[in-house]
This record gives sequence, structure tokens and C-alpha cells, in this order.
Amino acid sequence: MILIWDPDRCRLLTAERAIEAAPRWLSLVHNGAGKDKPFYDYLTSVELAGRNLRNQVGPAQWLDAILEALKRLRKGTRSADLLIEYPEILHEIPWLNEYRSREILSLPRTRPLKVERDPTTPYQPTTVTGVVESRLGLDKDLHLGETLDTWLPEAVGSSARVFAGYLRIPSGSTKTYAFKIMRPDRVEYALPLFKEEIQILTMLRDVQGTTPLVECGLLRIKDGLVFPSEASQDSAAHLQGELIRYGIEEIQNYLTSIERYLASGWLPYLALVKRNHENNLICYCDAGYTHGWFLPLRESLLLGIQICDILQSAHDRNIAYRDHKILHYYWNPESHGVAVIDWNIAKRVPQGLSEAEKQFDIVQFGARALHHILTGRPVQGSLPLGPNRPEDIEGASTRYPVNWTYDDERLPNQLKNILEQILNQGYTQVRDIRKDLVALYSQFSSTAQEPGNI
Repeated sequence: MILIWDPDRCRLLTAERAIEAAPRWLSLVHNGAGKDKPFYDYLTSVELAGRNLRNQVGPAQWLDAILEALKRLRKGTRSADLLIEYPEILHEIPWLNEYRSREILSLPRTRPLKVERDPTTPYQPTTVTGVVESRLGLDKDLHLGETLDTWLPEAVGSSARVFAGYLRIPSGSTKTYAFKIMRPDRVEYALPLFKEEIQILTMLRDVQGTTPLVECGLLRIKDGLVFPSEASQDSAAHLQGELIRYGIEEIQNYLTSIERYLASGWLPYLALVKRNHENNLICYCDAGYTHGWFLPLRESLLLGIQICDILQSAHDRNIAYRDHKILHYYWNPESHGVAVIDWNIAKRVPQGLSEAEKQFDIVQFGARALHHILTGRPVQGSLPLGPNRPEDIEGASTRYPVNWTYDDERLPNQLKNILEQILNQGYTQVRDIRKDLVALYSQFSSTAQEPGNI
């Protein structure tokens, strides 16, 4: 009878009972749909119960956020898109993160990752000064070692073989570099590519992420000795012969001397900073190689943004990279940045890249690099992962359709739209892609604990 004459006390009692029932409702929200309950039936029932709760206790920020999330999901909003707009809702609805359950890989790092690279001075190693005649072989100025282009069948190049080598430096000690040696049976095809790569690497020497050229040279092995077959992983340590080393300041002298030495059986080589194949992006991004596991989307975006930085620097200097297969990209744990190798199919246009040439480079970047990083595979119809010749690149498509699969549910629609635009000539400038990727990257909160040292 008291409640009849005192409606305020009645409302208070109703609210108290609702609050007592709230933990049970929150448990339903937290645990998600049961195995035998249809997902949309679950969403409808739990949202209705939540709205009854709100009617009884009044508005609350935490309750309104949950109800809005449930309503969006009921109306078809994807989890990936919902978490961008309401990242804090993950604490109350953890099963929203199930679509990212395969994102268990991580880039090696020694500190939390960020878009900007660690500030460093341009890498200027000095291995030799001037032009020096020397010897190839054990305990000589250059001692070749294991192959670097046979760890995957697709890693073999069309114009050169690549070996690790121990090079004597001015201090008298030796240091390991990668040696790109022209194939003796493909000189006519390979020589223009070698010359172009030297010119390009010289122009990009101060760009972070390019693999530095440390010296050029020529070698001639003794009669009767041969390079190991690319069908094997045999070492080249047995090779002996003569060597002519050119310092970086002698690049033009080297370029004008190559043909004369080629006629006498010499082979050109480039000595470059060595990258370890375990840091190749295929090891982190290719779904076949990783057995279907992925990097967190935040880290994948970081890779794409840093590649954009390298590509923009190249375009600013009238260079189109073009050969964007994922095997050409490496993660550098020391600098916390992406590194790129192999510029011999890049195109240098001194008078300036045309808009069409820039756009073609952007489309190839999207099809063979960014799409691979984000989805675990190159776009359907793109060039194969193996060695490509310049005519293969030039004959590649300028547009690609996008075929999304169930694995791509982890990608928000904003990112899918960006990738679709890249693949269909929606961008004419790399900096515009970078801007859109950075805007999306900034919406992801780095809630996961950063590893101290992986």
C-alpha cells in the first residue's frame, strides 16, 4: 500500500531490482552467443534486455555505448568497422575481437613501434677508396660464401646471382656483405640493368629504407672453376681469381670500364648491405608461408606507410620502382623500418616521370606489396612472385579487380576502399595514399602490450 501512495519509492525499487540483474545481463554481453543460438537472435534478445534495463535505471555512458554497439551489429555493421569507431567497447564485448584471432605474429622490435623511423645519419660505409686490384679467395680481399638467392625458388633473379661475401675493409678486418654478380650467360640482357641499378642506388643513397651500395667491382675466376648451380644451395667459397674494386667515388669510372673488361672474361659485381632472409616480409605476411597467421593490422599499416615513404622519395627523383613483389621487402629490426632491395628493373626518367608512370607504379605497389601485406596474398592476376624481366613488368595490368575472402573480414571497410582505389587508378600521388593510411593507423589504439625483445 505504501508503494501505491509513493510512486517515487516504487520507481526506486524497480531500479534497484534492475541493477541487481545488470551483472547477469553484462555476463551475457561479455560471453556472446552460445553455440546453439543464432547470432542475430542473440543480438536482438540481449539488446532488448539492455533497453529494458535503461528504461528502468536511466541513461548511462557505459550502457548507451553497449546498446549502440549491439544495434550497429544487428543492422549489419562489421566488427572491424565498429571497433574503429568505438575501440573502448572491446572491454565490454571482447568477442568482437574474434575476427582478429589469427593476428598473432609480430614484427621484431626493441621498443614500441611507430610510423616514423628511428632518426639515423645516412649510411656511408667505406670499404675501399679509389680503384684497387686484388684477389678473390680464402684470406683474400673477397671471399665468397653461401648463396643468398636459393632460400626460396622464387628468390632467384633473372640477371644476377647473389652470394654472401667477406670483404676486407680499410681497418684490415673483414665484414659480411651481399654480392650481386652478373650472370655470365646473360650479359647482353643484364648489363643495362646493372648500369641502371648503380645509377639509381647512387641517387637514393640518402633515402632511409634503400639498401646501400657499398662498392662496385669486377671479378674473374680461375679457369676450371664454376659458380654453384642455383638448383643447389652449395657455397661459392671454393672460387678463386682476380678482383678489381671500385670505391663509391669511382662510380662513373666503373660504368665506362665495364664493357672493356667484359670482353676479357670479367664479371661485374655490386656489394650491398646484407639483409637476412628471416626478416623478409614474406615470412611475416604471406599466408601460405605463415600457415594463415597474420600481423596485427596496426603493424601491417605501418609497413605500408613506410614503403610509401620510400616510393615517394623515388618518385620525387623521377624513379619508378615497379618490381614490387614482397620478396623485395625486408624488416630491419635495428632501425624499426622497412628496407627494399633490387632496383635493377626500376625506371629512371631524367626529364620527369609522367602521371601515367607514377600511377602504374602505384597500382603495382598495391597489387603485389600492399595487398600481400594486408591479406596474405598478392592480388589475383598480378605478376608471379618469381623473377620478372622488364618486359613482364611493362606488360602488367594497370587495373585489378579485388576479390575479398573470409580471411579479409579483419580489414575495415575504410581500408578496403583505400586498396580498391589504389588498384583502380584512384590515386595519382603516393603521398595521398600515405595520408589516408596514416589517418586509419591513428584510429587504432595500441592496446596490446608491446614485446620487449622478440
